[in-house]
This record gives sequence, structure tokens and C-alpha cells, in this order.
Amino acid sequence: RQCGAKADRAFELDPALGKKQQRSAGEKRQHDRHDGQMLREAHSSGSLPSTWSVPVRPRAASSTTSSRAVVAKLMTIAVSTLPTPPMVRGLPLLGNFLEWKRDHLGVFMRAYQQHGPIFAIKLGPMKGVVLVGPRYHDWYFKEVDKTLSVPELYKFTIPMFGDLLMAATDPARRRRHVSMLQSAFQGGRLASYTEVMAQETESWLDRLGDEGTFELWDTFEPLVMRIAASALLGPEIRGRIEEFRPLLVDLARGMEFILPPNLPLPKFYRRDRARRLLAQMLAPLLAERRANPGRYDDFLQSMVDDPALAAEGDEVQVGMAMATLFTGYITTAAQACWTLLQLLPHPDYLHGVVAELDTTRVV
Repeated sequence: RQCGAKADRAFELDPALGKKQQRSAGEKRQHDRHDGQMLREAHSSGSLPSTWSVPVRPRAASSTTSSRAVVAKLMTIAVSTLPTPPMVRGLPLLGNFLEWKRDHLGVFMRAYQQHGPIFAIKLGPMKGVVLVGPRYHDWYFKEVDKTLSVPELYKFTIPMFGDLLMAATDPARRRRHVSMLQSAFQGGRLASYTEVMAQETESWLDRLGDEGTFELWDTFEPLVMRIAASALLGPEIRGRIEEFRPLLVDLARGMEFILPPNLPLPKFYRRDRARRLLAQMLAPLLAERRANPGRYDDFLQSMVDDPALAAEGDEVQVGMAMATLFTGYITTAAQACWTLLQLLPHPDYLHGVVAELDTTRVV
């Protein structure tokens, strides 16, 4: 009661103070209504401000609110109201790293069954969000190089090929590299690739015999590697693919998404050695292509002849050639394995695919 009485007397003694407090409260309510309207408009438009990497500053202590402070408060509201994906339960510090190393598929299946198509996971020092299903994949690929940082995602490829393609930090340079790589799969080149695929596959089938067994990955990896070398990089590399193959395998085994790539680990030593030897093997082939520009008509020649790529130096061209061969085989071989794994337990689908292939051969 005594404190209340003192406060009342203070307002009675200084009427200006009471008016100032009332005016300040009114201004705050007006700012809050304005900020709330901005947030409702953001929600109704189907988009929200980016809240993941921009620091939020508190509103300045003044009678007027700057536009920066409005955006800051709007971002604060968005952060506080947007739900975050549920985190998969794991160990302190390590998270789910050990479980993931033992069983990649198992840890994601368990998380999917517990949390649904969107969940967060911690693998050692790395945190990530998993999106399952075409609905979320569509959003993901539309936001690549917009909301999502592509170089941050692909920085694990820098020890393998250098600062190029999707790992290039300069946006214009990244787009130029990607456009060059995409040109390998456009126009009339695709028809010639189909012929190479058929020839290499028929050659492999002829060596199989009437019956027997084979390991899917051990068979498809070298088969698709031969196809990629012949279709994309020409006869010289296809003729020496058995020399390239063990180095490409060491390069692939040196991929690391979680640990720092410069740790003194055997697989990193083998990766760096493979990159160095591959560069030594590719450099003279590229020099021979430059000396004879009209002899070949394939994607490797397109890279050699490209003036912008040539201006970046031999190291970038060699890295692009390595990346082309590597990306041209590794995911395709994995997809071929999964396709057969899905077809074999489902004879109806398998028979349909075989019948379609037989019909195509006759035609």
C-alpha cells in the first residue's frame, strides 16, 4: 500500500510523466498491430521471412520504430511461432553417428516411423533435417541456390575435385560450370549415349553365360564406369579405364560428409593420392585434345574448347574431367542396383520390363 501511495503521489506531482507513459504505451500497441499485420500477410502469402541465418536485433529504445526494427521483431515472431522438426533421440555429442555408421537405412527408417516425413538428426558435429517424400523433395529442389546454400551442401567434394561445379562459392562461376555439365545431356548427344550403353551392356551380357550369380555393385560399378568413360570422355579414357578405376574407387571412399576432410586418416591419404594420380593421367590427354581440336566430337572436347573454362586454368579443366567421370557413374550404378533389387521380388513388373526390352530389340 505504501509503494502504491508513493507511485500515486509521483504521478500527481509530475502529470507530464503520466502522459508520457500513456503515449509510449499507445505507440507500442500501434507498432505491435503493424508488425502483426505484416506477419499475417507473410503467412497468407505462403512464405515467411528467412529466420535461420540472419541475426535478430531488438527494437531501439525510442519513440519511433525504424523499418529495421520492424523486420527484426517480425523475424522474432516468426522464429518463435514456426515449429522445428523433432530431433531423433541419440547420444550426447555424438547424436546418432554410431548408429548411422552401423546401419544407414535403419536409423532413418526408425526416425521416419517415430516422427513422420520430416525430422532432424545429429551426426557428430553435423545437424541436418531429413525430408521424405516427393512433396518435400519438390520444395527442396526449388529452393536450391535460393533459401538453401548449395556450396555449403557440396563442400565435401572440394578435396576430391577442387572448388568447382556445385561447390563453387561464386554464383556466376557455379552456374557456368553446371551449365557446361548439363550440356553433356542435351540434344543429339543422348542418342549416341544410348548406343554406347547398349554396346557395353551387350558385351557384358555375352560374358555371363547361361546361368550363375554375381554381386550387383561389384558388377554394375565397372560396367557403368565403362559406359560413362566411353560416352562422356572419349576412347582414350575408355581404353585406360582399368587404370582409372581403382583411383576412382579410392576417390569415392574418401568422400566424407561429417568429419573434417583433412584429418590424418588412411582413407583421406588414399583420396588425396588418387586425385593427384588422376590429375597426372588426365593432364596429357587434355593437352593432346587442345593440340588437335577437330579430331573428336564429345563432351571432353567441349570442355577443352570452352574459352571460359580454359581461362580458369588446367587444374579446373582436370577437376571438371574427374568430376564428369565420377558423377557419370557412381549414382547410376547405385540406381541400377536398386532397380534390380526392386524388380526381382516382383515378377509381374520384372516380366513387363523384360517384354518391353525384347520388343524394343525387335524394332
